[in-house]
Amino acid sequence: MRVKILYMGGSREQSGVADEILELGSQATIADAATRVAALHPQLAVRLAAARWARNLELAEMNDELAEGDELAVLPPVAGGTTRARLGHDPLDVAEILAAVSSPNAGATVLFVGTVRAESGGRVVERLEYEAYEPMALRQAEQIAVGTMARHPGTEVALSHRVGSLNVGEIAVVVGASAPHRAEAFAACREAIEGLKGDVPIWKREVGPDGASWIGWP
Repeated sequence: MRVKILYMGGSREQSGVADEILELGSQATIADAATRVAALHPQLAVRLAAARWARNLELAEMNDELAEGDELAVLPPVAGGTTRARLGHDPLDVAEILAAVSSPNAGATVLFVGTVRAESGGRVVERLEYEAYEPMALRQAEQIAVGTMARHPGTEVALSHRVGSLNVGEIAVVVGASAPHRAEAFAACREAIEGLKGDVPIWKREVGPDGASWIGWP
């Protein structure tokens, strides 16, 4: 079947087109359309988890089945909304996370900045290579940030992780948390980074003079 995809707001810039026609199989769903869009536009793929979809001018769910001639629109978060998690290949901006957790109610702000170090377990490290199951990783990271805020009322939490090849000294992850008092800010920041390291599908490969190895995969 043929369906039309409309790209709204930032998704239009990342896809490079305002609209296009997709050929999908019979009984395809919006999730199938999203998978095709992600394959066609890798720059947009990591952001799709934060987007909503409209079908024929109405909000729709990912498992909704499509019909010939349907019009789908990719809807980024609206102005005034917020995305608590970021994932990408570009160098991380600590100031961006600091701004994301800024609040007039904050008396304390805690930032965790993880960088690539030159040694690990007695081995020399030349660079780290991060790989992610990006749509799932972004969704999981968003849930960690929102869940941490729910468990620590009054906090603001945001996090960002880089993927790709990083040299020694480059920033791999930034987590920020703000709260009225420092104890809550420290607790929320610690919970968020531990959740990010434990539950988000991002893998790390250490590369050095004696070869390369995936961390956690003997």
